[in-house]
Amino acid sequence: MTCQRLLKINEQLFHKRCNKDAEFRLLQCCTTCNKYDGSAPYDAVAETLVSESCFDRYGTEFCE
Repeated sequence: MTCQRLLKINEQLFHKRCNKDAEFRLLQCCTTCNKYDGSAPYDAVAETLVSESCFDRYGTEFCE
């Protein structure tokens, strides 16, 4: 489902994913989330989302 379509079909889910899901916010739907009034500002949310979801997928050096 595309970002704009999800926004139109289920705004509550879109809002939640923009503010809580790092991959969704920073990779999949970055532009749409940034234009959406209900999402937190990019600079305020990016560091928090990355540090919360960072794990040893690429190694410990990647997370630090």
